Amino acid sequence: MTSQSALPDRSSRRAAIFRGLLVVIAIAVMVGGSGLAYFKPWRSKSNLSSRLVLQPVKQDLFIYEVTEQGEIESSANVEVACEVQSKNTAGTAILEIVPEGTNVKVNDFLVRLDSSALREELSQQQILCNTSAAAVIQAESALNTAKISREEYLNGTFRQEEQIIQSEISVAEESLRRAEDYALHSEKLAAKGYVTSLQLDADKFAVEKAKMDLATANTKLNVLRDYTRAKMLSTLEADIKTADANLKSQQNTHALDQDKLKHIQLQIDRCELKAPAAGQVVYANKSDRRGSSDVVIEAGASVRERQVIIRLPDPTKMQVKAKINESRIDRVRAGQPAVIRLDAFPEIELTGAVTKVDDYPLPGNWFNSSVKEYGTTIEITAPPPGSRPGMTAEVKIRVEETPNALQVPVQAVFERAGHTLALVRTPTGLEARKIEIGSTNEKFVVVRSGLSAADQVVMNYKTFIDTVDLPVLPPIDAERELIAKRSNAKSDASGEVRPASAVASAAQADGNAPDGEKKKRDAGGGNFDPAAIVGMIMQRNDKDGDGKLAESEVDERMRPNFARSDANSDGFIDRAELLAAMNRMRAQMAGAGGPGGPGGGGAIAATSAGASGL
Repeated sequence: MTSQSALPDRSSRRAAIFRGLLVVIAIAVMVGGSGLAYFKPWRSKSNLSSRLVLQPVKQDLFIYEVTEQGEIESSANVEVACEVQSKNTAGTAILEIVPEGTNVKVNDFLVRLDSSALREELSQQQILCNTSAAAVIQAESALNTAKISREEYLNGTFRQEEQIIQSEISVAEESLRRAEDYALHSEKLAAKGYVTSLQLDADKFAVEKAKMDLATANTKLNVLRDYTRAKMLSTLEADIKTADANLKSQQNTHALDQDKLKHIQLQIDRCELKAPAAGQVVYANKSDRRGSSDVVIEAGASVRERQVIIRLPDPTKMQVKAKINESRIDRVRAGQPAVIRLDAFPEIELTGAVTKVDDYPLPGNWFNSSVKEYGTTIEITAPPPGSRPGMTAEVKIRVEETPNALQVPVQAVFERAGHTLALVRTPTGLEARKIEIGSTNEKFVVVRSGLSAADQVVMNYKTFIDTVDLPVLPPIDAERELIAKRSNAKSDASGEVRPASAVASAAQADGNAPDGEKKKRDAGGGNFDPAAIVGMIMQRNDKDGDGKLAESEVDERMRPNFARSDANSDGFIDRAELLAAMNRMRAQMAGAGGPGGPGGGGAIAATSAGASGL
């Protein structure tokens, strides 16, 4: 009796399972394969546990370090630079240089530069100096001559001319006196008839002439004193000033020539460089962004003025020059501790601290100018013996340190619609839980909320993501929602990450679900959720995102029956019309009877109709 009653029971159960598989196949055909992403075969609890890769949430010290490669250099370099001014753009050639790595003392020879052009210029400048010196002597002589000429005129020529005129005045006065005496005597004689009137007139004319001669002599003296003297003094003073100015000009020219001569001599002296301090010689070679040498210090190379040729580093003060990518530069600040390892001494762990972070990025290279890197200087606390500039170092800058932080591996978290989730194992099965994360160090991520130290997260969540229900995730904003939709659509096509399935967790599928749920699932041909199916269909097929399906957006196999689901005949199937079609199909599937009872054929027919008509 018992065995006979059990047979129909098993038969009904098999029929229900068969009916559910038919529904799965029908929906898979309807949505072009997306329905298979919704239903997955139930797995046993033992099979699930054997495939899970679990990681407990740990509560420990969280350390976030920025790791970069850098180069060792001294923070206290004594630089030996070229101080020779070159007349051409190529610079000054190096004739001789001490080998790199040589330990030198103060005033030891370092570099000899080419001075041949300077020596030739020195000879030419010496000639110019001699010429300008002769010009100075001539100018001095001219000035002295001008001064003597002035004194000569004042104390010689002027006095001489003045005395001559004064002598002429005296002669004129004497001549006038005699002429007046003669005229007076002639008047007396003429009155007595001894002289003629003509003789008397001649004597009177002689008086007038003597007066005119005296007046002329006086005028000549006045002109000499008032005009000629002033004119000559002005001319002589001008000659003196001109000679003085010419002398100063020649003196300045000679001084400039001498200064230039000294400068050339100084440049020649600077062609031989000596050590200003004791240290080990390091060539100031420079590499460009592509790694090739931009500046190579060697014999025969040319160096510009003020270009560093040799550095004498202080081995007790060393630092690392690193380049930090712009994506992490905001985390790096001066004062942060760092751990340093030199490639030459990998077994030694050095400590240091960030001393400087550049405000502007370094110049980009020609093939990847979009990558921005910022120069960062890290001082080494105690440089090891044997450390040299140019050595490669790995720097780990500790930018964050949080004690007792909840952490999970970065492989255990994933994103949906802009939210971060983790697959957590619970006593009843697996749960997709929304979490809030903080900093990440590329291995672990800090969990701010959503997990506890007692939880275990699934590392291989991609294997089980389709066996759990995802929580309802409201979009963060319209833009991120659109990005999330497009991302999910691409993931669906690739098959890597798909929307959550409506199938219950593996534990419930194994028999832990309540009996009522089992019966409901058996009666409905599986956990059939029309709303979830509609959501997946709209998400996959609504290409333009207008919330309804056009005939062109539906699979070609479904287009002949498109009008059956278009209830209002507007040429589109909206969410409500699609949901109504799903509910009709569900009602047909959940009707009385099954494959083994009354109405079973009707159920199969309804399934076929649903498969062919949305």
